[in-house]
Amino acid sequence: MPGCPIQTFDKIDTLVWMCLVARAREYGVAIEGNSGEVASHGGRARWNYDPQREWLEIEVLKLPFPVSCAQAAKALREAVASC
Repeated sequence: MPGCPIQTFDKIDTLVWMCLVARAREYGVAIEGNSGEVASHGGRARWNYDPQREWLEIEVLKLPFPVSCAQAAKALREAVASC
């Protein structure tokens, strides 16, 4: 399955970013640094966080079966909103 559309979030200050990193860690996903790529649980994603612009971009490159891009996008939006 090809990757999903890039998700972009603004108003992501350092506290929100730290919350998102901690939330990912709870699910066994290690986010190291402000940008990179991670593979976990059959999926793969790339992220770029710019603390000066308070901007976060996440691109899901591969999803585990049977997760859809819509489900992944919803989960990302909910995670950001909860932080």
